[in-house]
Amino acid sequence: MNTFETGLDFYEAAAVHRFETWLQAVYVLLDIPCLLVAIIVYVTIWRASTLHKELWTLTRARDRRRASFLQLLLLFRDLLFVIPFLIIVCTLFRLPMLVLGFMGKMKKPSLAQTTLEVTGCDMIFPEKGKPTFRIKARKPNNFEVPRHSKCSLFVLGKRFWEEVGLRFGGSIATAGQGMLPNTIADKRGMNYEVLNVASNEIEFDVQVQAPQDIKRSAIHNNLKTMSPDVPLCLQLENSEAGILFILILQIRDMVDCAASADGIAHLTNQHFNAGTNRINEVRGTEYSGIVDCFYILVGMEFVKWCIDIFHVCLFFALIAIPWRWIQCVIILLEHPTKWYVRIDNQCIGMMEHAHALFVRLHDFLFEPTLNDLIKDTTLNMNLEGVISQRSNHQSHVINEWCERMRKGFYEFEQELFDDDSNRPVDKLDTTLHIEMNLDTYDYVVKHTAQALSKIKPNPPATAALISDFFQMQMILFWLKCLQTNINMRLLENRISWEHHAMVQEQIHLRQVEFRTRMDGFRM
Repeated sequence: MNTFETGLDFYEAAAVHRFETWLQAVYVLLDIPCLLVAIIVYVTIWRASTLHKELWTLTRARDRRRASFLQLLLLFRDLLFVIPFLIIVCTLFRLPMLVLGFMGKMKKPSLAQTTLEVTGCDMIFPEKGKPTFRIKARKPNNFEVPRHSKCSLFVLGKRFWEEVGLRFGGSIATAGQGMLPNTIADKRGMNYEVLNVASNEIEFDVQVQAPQDIKRSAIHNNLKTMSPDVPLCLQLENSEAGILFILILQIRDMVDCAASADGIAHLTNQHFNAGTNRINEVRGTEYSGIVDCFYILVGMEFVKWCIDIFHVCLFFALIAIPWRWIQCVIILLEHPTKWYVRIDNQCIGMMEHAHALFVRLHDFLFEPTLNDLIKDTTLNMNLEGVISQRSNHQSHVINEWCERMRKGFYEFEQELFDDDSNRPVDKLDTTLHIEMNLDTYDYVVKHTAQALSKIKPNPPATAALISDFFQMQMILFWLKCLQTNINMRLLENRISWEHHAMVQEQIHLRQVEFRTRMDGFRM
């Protein structure tokens, strides 16, 4: 190697060294502000553990710098909710629900594999007592549950808790999640001696711990109002032995168990040996802690706090009008069933208003149109003196339309507002009842549309007026009454959420059909 080649290699190596030096200097300039940001996050402690975990997990310096700035931004976001948090704490009345929300995020379920291989499971709902699961399983060698350890029973599933919130209210869902996990210990829900026997084949009972005994009928009445296809995950894990078993159930399974004569349901392999994908689909794979959910929980409760304060101010403002304030107090002290009756009366009032519109439509539009057609009949004679059939046919169509409208209103009122509240809930064929109402609606709308398409009065604007007036006013009133009524029946537990969703979907489809028909009339 000559001197020139040696000098060239030295120059290239020096260039690389200079580039690396400049690159490290740039990295230092980038690391200094990130270091200051990390110090701020660590000093405030609130997000220190999250940042520490990410700094030790991430491998690239760029990702660690990004994580530092992200945690600082999230810290500022959480600080914005400190004032609402202090307001809730000082006013107290929303504090219990907020505490329950925090408790629900404190304990996270494990995402590991199960320790026991379940071979059989029975779900037992006694006539009055505590729900029990009888498990048959195969345990590994050297498996033992320490006597001092405790087990935690988690009820998991995002869809399940959303359904609970829709059916029983968000406060009940928050309280239920806040009281989880259900703590089970030796001689209190389980018998550890059965788990620690020498045999690998074991059979043991897991009894859900509740403050008082629960009636099977109460379980059935509450669960049957929920959607039957909603899944949930029951996971029992021990503080030292890990996850013992996982059950994937549906609301339908528990309803069938509560409805059976002996209150026992034999679960199948798909319930206690579901695949990993199915378990993760129902249970979820990520669980946010208090730090990540602080702003959500505080924000939701603060919005409810603002709504409550607004209504409290309205309540005290009514003191200036004593008779309205007394009426408000009476309504607040009434039994909820009277509220449903009041909603029923509002529905009937809306129907009466729609009927009054129909009467005005008949008196001020159809009667003059009918008279004009009769007058035209005297002028529409051929040379032989025979009356033209066109006007007679139009008169017949109008009369037929009016009769169908009267009949439709009568049937609708009889079916929709039939007082069947005294009949047993189990004997109410609510699905058929509501479908009859929708059939009545369909009958009137379709036949009315056919009749309107045949009427060609003079001037032509009358036909457009008929269609616009009838469809914009009458049908919208009709749908509103029907929707209000099914909401009322849902509140009274006279229909299930499944039936409610089915009818809502049918109403929506008819609204789309109605708007499409409206567009056709206006074209």
